[in-house]
Amino acid sequence: MEIIIPDSLIELAPSIKNTLLSIEASIIVLKDYRLKKLYPASKPLTPRTIFRFQVYQQVVLHRIVDLSNSIINCWENKQISSAFVLLRTLNENTSMIYDADKRLIGLIEKKDFKNIYKLIFNLEYGTRIKERIEQAVKDESKDDSLQDVEEAKLEISEAYTAQQILNVLDRISKDIPKHREIYEYLCEYAHPNWDGLMGLYCKWEDKATVNISNENSFNEQTATRFFQTMDMFLKMFIDGYDGIIRKYPMITQLSIEDLKKKGGDTSAYEDDK
Repeated sequence: MEIIIPDSLIELAPSIKNTLLSIEASIIVLKDYRLKKLYPASKPLTPRTIFRFQVYQQVVLHRIVDLSNSIINCWENKQISSAFVLLRTLNENTSMIYDADKRLIGLIEKKDFKNIYKLIFNLEYGTRIKERIEQAVKDESKDDSLQDVEEAKLEISEAYTAQQILNVLDRISKDIPKHREIYEYLCEYAHPNWDGLMGLYCKWEDKATVNISNENSFNEQTATRFFQTMDMFLKMFIDGYDGIIRKYPMITQLSIEDLKKKGGDTSAYEDDK
């Protein structure tokens, strides 16, 4: 079996050995899920919307594995401050997948393919760079077939504008209490606030003497809180990732039905029966 968790971490925090091994198992499973090349199935042909979603999921999967490995490396090198920043990023990426899976439940029940498409497109192309959004609006509103250009510009802008992560966290908090609170706590380590500075680096000997070192936060108490949180994030990601995959057949069917309504040829997307 591949070793992900170094012995030094288990020795540091023996009370959470099972948690560390759970993290290791999750990372190994996720690594096995990764693909280096992806292309649509041919018989029947994978609809473009599904294929885009598959690409997006694989990209996020690769990133989750990279972030997880980097977090372990940071702890191994006693770079706890960097590990906390990476854990916050892991939370954001995990939350997007988990939230997308939950939102799809309602959209599929309503057979709302239009908003399923919008969700998938936004996950792939969403950005907070104003110039990119404006350029997309400019390029895509040139279509002569548009009946209401101003309404189209608004929809294009919304499609390319990345979701507010705090809104995502608030939705998840309805399922997982204090999820946003955990994120805000992690932000204290990413920002130049007490937790990420004095809290991590300083250890006072007395009122007039302080030791400053990255090793001051390399202890069982910090490791316990950190890795229990990381374990939860990885389990959330797997839950959301697998949930989305299970919904592919339903989204595929809705995609085919949508194309039929538009008078398109769906023969390539359906089984020959």
